[in-house]
Amino acid sequence: LAFITVLHLVLVMWSKLRDDASYKFHENEGASGLVLVLFRLGLYAWFAFAMKQTYSQAAGKQRIFAHRFFLATSLYFLSYPTIFLIAKLFAPYLRHKFMLAGVFLMQAWSLSWYTSMFLTRGLFFEVSDLGGNFLPTPQGSRKKPRLFGRGDEKSQ
Repeated sequence: LAFITVLHLVLVMWSKLRDDASYKFHENEGASGLVLVLFRLGLYAWFAFAMKQTYSQAAGKQRIFAHRFFLATSLYFLSYPTIFLIAKLFAPYLRHKFMLAGVFLMQAWSLSWYTSMFLTRGLFFEVSDLGGNFLPTPQGSRKKPRLFGRGDEKSQ
């Protein structure tokens, strides 16, 4: 983690030193943008390696969730390099707008996907400890808690 932080700080400082170059239309153009793309690809390779190990140890619904998480995160990591390469097809003065819109849409889409994946009572809820009850009950501690107003309670 310290290496990633130091590399990011060096990249930002290098980019700021060359910020006033006449050929640059946005901050991630040129060598600093290429380094950022390589940095993202390196992080993706590290993530893919870790997920391969996690996926091999998962079973059942955990494996399905791990696959969905891998897809969502792969699209997150690979979208910036893709946007960066597609931006090269536009005129230099339009690249900044394309990069800004593309990165914003990618981050908004990723955030909404992660939100629906982790904050709803979907597959993550089922495979994690969130779906269980840690307090002792006559039925056992893995029984799913009832939600309010389900109609399971007796009227008083």
